[in-house]
Amino acid sequence: AQANLAQAVSRQAPIRDPILHTGMQPFHVALALFVLATSASVAESFGLRAGWTMENKQCKVTCQRFGMKSLGPNFSGISDPTACCSKCDAVYKPASALVQMHAMELASPQPGIDNKTCKGTCQRFGMSSLGPDFKGITHPTDCCAKCDEVYKA
Repeated sequence: AQANLAQAVSRQAPIRDPILHTGMQPFHVALALFVLATSASVAESFGLRAGWTMENKQCKVTCQRFGMKSLGPNFSGISDPTACCSKCDAVYKPASALVQMHAMELASPQPGIDNKTCKGTCQRFGMSSLGPDFKGITHPTDCCAKCDEVYKA
């Protein structure tokens, strides 16, 4: 019985690799190109581009994306985004309030903004970018009412 089995096995055609011989090569090339293209955009979203320095805000964004390992040895052993953000505050000092206020004043009021754009910004909780007239407004409904007041429809 074993001799018959050995003869049957020896008469079979050689086994070929199904991936390499079924026309899958174009798929693998496309997959490799896709991986290369997306790895560049992922690296950019985590701030891993040449000549770039990490800042507090980008550090926190990386924490929220569970990228603690990419932040270096200061973040080793941290697996919680909240703890990671606290570590960002310790390692990368936040911008001073004066710098933040100056940036807000530069950004607002935006030239060419209309009522519809203002209300869209309100719905996205972007009140602080709409200028000093919107200071202290935290609810989109109140913000939209202020848009009607500041930017006449």
